[in-house]
Amino acid sequence: MGPDQERVEQEALLIAHKSRRFFNALQHDAMTAPVADRLLRLCGVPRVQFLARVGLYGEYEDALSYFDAQVQAAARAQAGLNENDDSSQFSIQQAAPLRHAGFAFKAYTDNISIFASIGAFASASSDLHRLCSEGLPPRISTSVVRTLAVLRDRIDDETAARCLPPPASTANECLHFFAVSEQGRQATIKLQKTLSESAAAKVTTALLASSSPTAAARFFACTASYASAWLTDPFLARPMRDEAHGAACKL
Repeated sequence: MGPDQERVEQEALLIAHKSRRFFNALQHDAMTAPVADRLLRLCGVPRVQFLARVGLYGEYEDALSYFDAQVQAAARAQAGLNENDDSSQFSIQQAAPLRHAGFAFKAYTDNISIFASIGAFASASSDLHRLCSEGLPPRISTSVVRTLAVLRDRIDDETAARCLPPPASTANECLHFFAVSEQGRQATIKLQKTLSESAAAKVTTALLASSSPTAAARFFACTASYASAWLTDPFLARPMRDEAHGAACKL
């Protein structure tokens, strides 16, 4: 397909549509909500994971948006929510890590895809630096600069200063940072995880700053040690009834 962006987008969406069998299985009458919940959390479609790492900024937006919508719909159904329920808070929580009072459901659009893209770029920087001796191709250069600009707004200043090139850097300077400088090479180690954790912490801080005392107390209760064990323990002998699972999610 090469640089044919329209065709790339169509093929990526087709790949995402192949996940419908997985989401349909989650809604099967014989599938209990607790089991479906764990499958949704742990079984991200590998091809979508791959797309999030290799796509340029916005290139796979339709495919990732489709997948996110399917995850959100499945999560709502498992929590016992219907279209009339106010699920705005739940939508925010569902993609947050368990340690931040979230449900740890994957959300790619404008989230994982940003961190994954830069993580993949940094990991491949030494090879790119060797192969692109005259500079990065224009499409990749534009994507790197745009992605880093969006990323800086998501993470704290300390993490940005430690793990990212200076704000005014060109794409080739960014490549040099990750491929050659000692700081950049150290930052490359688990970069995606470092950036996503920083972003989650920043969102949490913002939510707490604007939350009521009751909402703040609820947050700290959800982040207490073992508070999320009921969501992740695979050895529960008798999973809770669907109604009880939905009620716990709504809390």
